[in-house]
Amino acid sequence: MKNDMIYPVKEVLVKLLSRDYNESKATELKEKLLNETDESILLALEELWNEYDAKPNEFSNEQSSMKVLIDEQCKSSSKKSITLLKLSWFKYAAAVVLFIVGLGSIQLYKGLSRNDIVVNMLTVSTKAGEKATITLPDGSIVKLNAASTLSYPESFSEDSRNVNLEGEAYFDVPKMNGKKFIVNTKTHAVEVLGTTFNVMSYVQDQTVEVVLLTGKVKVSKTHGNTGEVMLEPNEKYGYNVKLNEITVTQTNADFETAWMRNELVFRNEAFKNVLNKLERFYGVNISSSRIESIENETFNGSFENNNIQKVLEILAVHYPIKYTIEKNNIAISVKK
Repeated sequence: MKNDMIYPVKEVLVKLLSRDYNESKATELKEKLLNETDESILLALEELWNEYDAKPNEFSNEQSSMKVLIDEQCKSSSKKSITLLKLSWFKYAAAVVLFIVGLGSIQLYKGLSRNDIVVNMLTVSTKAGEKATITLPDGSIVKLNAASTLSYPESFSEDSRNVNLEGEAYFDVPKMNGKKFIVNTKTHAVEVLGTTFNVMSYVQDQTVEVVLLTGKVKVSKTHGNTGEVMLEPNEKYGYNVKLNEITVTQTNADFETAWMRNELVFRNEAFKNVLNKLERFYGVNISSSRIESIENETFNGSFENNNIQKVLEILAVHYPIKYTIEKNNIAISVKK
C-alpha cells in the first residue's frame, strides 16, 4: 500500500528535478504534485534519499541534484532552521524540493509548531516573447528574460540570500553587511556580495553563461570537481554542457545585455542556438528539418526593431535555407 502511494509521487519528483520538460509538461507535473498529500510527498523524498545513501555511485543525476541542492540550502540556513532540520529532516527537505521546482511553501503533515520556520516561496515565470522586472525582498532588481523562471523566498534568511533561476536574468544586487547572494541553476551556483551580472542557463541550450558587469562573482559547478572561477568585470564564464568544458573570455557587457533593450545580438553563435533564441525572443515555434549540415555553423549579426520575417530573410542570405511562416509557426529546412 505504501509503495502504491509513493511511486507516482517519486516519478513526478524525479521528472521535476531533472528539469527535462517543456512549459506545458512542467505545469502538468506540478499540478499532479499539488494534488498529492503531504505525507506521500515526504515518504517519496525519504525513499529517494535512502536510495542515495545505499548506492551513491549509481543513482540518477536527478537524485544527485536533489541532495546537492538540499545540502546547499542547509549550509545557508539559520541556526534555528538547522535545529529544526535535525528534528524534522524530511519536512525540511520537502520544503526545499518544492522551492526548487517552484511550487511554493508546503503545509507539512502533522503540523509544525508556531516557532518553526516555514518559508513561503514566490515564483515568477515569463513565456516566450515576454520579459519581467522583479524587486526581491533585499531590494535587488532582477530583469527576467523570455521563457525563464525565478524562484525566491518571501523573506531571506539571516545568513544568505538564495534564489533559483531557469533561463536568463540580469541581477543588480546591493551589498548587505557581507550577506551572500547566491543564484542557483541546474548546474551552477553564482555567489556575490553586491554586483551586477547576467546569468543564462536554459535547459534546451548547450551552454551556460555568466557575465559580470560590475563587482566580483564566484561561479561554481554543482556537480563534479571543477573548482571555482572568480570573474572580473567584462569577463564571461562559459560552460559547454556537451563537451564539459569551461572557458573564461573577455566580453562587452553592453552586448551581453542587449536583450534588455529588445535587441538581438549574435557573436559566433551556432545556427541551432540562433533558432532557440529567436523562438524565445519572438514567442514563436520553430521546427527545423535537414539542418544537420549547418546547425553548428556560426553567425554574427544584430537585429533591432526587426520583425521575425525580416530576420529570417537575413539568415537566408547567409545560409542555404528556406522557410514558411504560418501565424506563430515557422518551418525551416536546408535547400536541396
